[in-house]
Amino acid sequence: MNWTRLIVRGVVGFAALFLLGYIVPGFSAFTYTHLLFVSLLVAILSTMAENVFLTDTPLKKSTLLFVISAVTIYFYSLLFIKVRMPLVSTILIAAIIGVADYFYQKAVTEEPEEKAEESTENPG
Repeated sequence: MNWTRLIVRGVVGFAALFLLGYIVPGFSAFTYTHLLFVSLLVAILSTMAENVFLTDTPLKKSTLLFVISAVTIYFYSLLFIKVRMPLVSTILIAAIIGVADYFYQKAVTEEPEEKAEESTENPG
């Protein structure tokens, strides 16, 4: 289990939901407590799903995060806040979370490879 990715997913989910609360009318029903809880829930469920489905590429991980984010946010708002979120808005927020996670994974996984290639080129 990668704790750094879990924290990054939670922070990205919180920030995306918080910012869209000002733009999309349905997301304004989320209070800070709800934002914190749903972002941590998305992060934990997606990390557990990665371990179950054994995703190995950044694209598979981000796609799984997109699906889990959309389902979790929609049903959380429906069950706990008693507000039916617009489906398009839910997909939009899940896409933002998935894309941000994808770019984070690409940035983290490319750094060691570039450093390894530089060290092999200059035997020194």
